[in-house]
Amino acid sequence: MVGSGSIGLPTKAQRRVKDFEWYNRPTDDLHPKMLEVALARKREIAKKYGWPCDF
Repeated sequence: MVGSGSIGLPTKAQRRVKDFEWYNRPTDDLHPKMLEVALARKREIAKKYGWPCDF
């Protein structure tokens, strides 16, 4: 419905799917500096949802 006041922000379910996809992205080919950033983001996501995080 156009004009319903929605500004296109992701719903909780959409955000969770995006976070899940990001969390499961392989990090094998990342440069060491980017690996630090990627693992930090994965830790944030894991903490947010209570997912296991052993890295």
